[in-house]
Amino acid sequence: MGGPALVKEPEIFVVGSARAGTSTLRSYLAEQPQLFVPSILEPRYHVRDALETLHGPADPELLDRIVMSHDGYLTLYRACTPEQRGVEVTPAYLSSSSAAESIHRSAPDAKIIAVLRHPVERAFSSFRLERMDETEPEADFGRVLALEERRRAAGWSYVWRYRERGLYGQHLMRYSQLFRPEQMLILLYEDWERDHGRRLLATVFEFLGLEPMELAVPTRVENAASLLQFKARGLIAPELDLTNALELRDSYQADFEILEGLICRDLTPWREWKPARGSLTPSRAGSNGRSDTPIG
Repeated sequence: MGGPALVKEPEIFVVGSARAGTSTLRSYLAEQPQLFVPSILEPRYHVRDALETLHGPADPELLDRIVMSHDGYLTLYRACTPEQRGVEVTPAYLSSSSAAESIHRSAPDAKIIAVLRHPVERAFSSFRLERMDETEPEADFGRVLALEERRRAAGWSYVWRYRERGLYGQHLMRYSQLFRPEQMLILLYEDWERDHGRRLLATVFEFLGLEPMELAVPTRVENAASLLQFKARGLIAPELDLTNALELRDSYQADFEILEGLICRDLTPWREWKPARGSLTPSRAGSNGRSDTPIG
């Protein structure tokens, strides 16, 4: 009589970024029969060591959703057949200081995938979501940026580090020091916009050594914090101050240079980015606040 069946560790990790279509990507990976994606969203197992004592709003609920034990983690993949490869999608891994090393210890041959959204768009989108969920106590985006270091020192979790989470070059350096270039696929959020994401998905499947699937036009399944959702909850949607947006953009310029070297793509559009007029605080939106990129 044999012992219990061995459960494989996941070997494909979508590590970020938040608010960049990772939920959409997850839904399509789950349709691929050669892959296994557990039903739980964002297990966060590989950031557990850094999240033991947190004191920000909703951080206790965050801790409750983290899979803390190895046995609990493997349980998520118990239904993964020998013919399938396990996939984990946890955007928190990108900015985590410990996740890359933890993933490498358990799966040194892992495939790492990231989709990156312009860091100002991502930061403001995260802020809007937290305001809509009524977990972010501050209504002003500029003020939360100013409070970021104080919140970190007080033990607030990564969720509240709106600016830090956008330092993609620094974060990806941790992965590039552990994983070979052929193990990493870094895409941009703008790639979703081209041909409804078909080329992006084809690139992902090719990277994973899988045959492309016949897919319907991808439908966004990300948790967009839309104006209608704010109104339905009786809340006022935040608007982006142009000065705050451009100052935050400029704070990333050195990191853009690091990122360009890592992903071998020209990030001039990111360097010159300006927010969409419709996302700006009306009194601060001038002629230089034009862009074709909405923020949601």
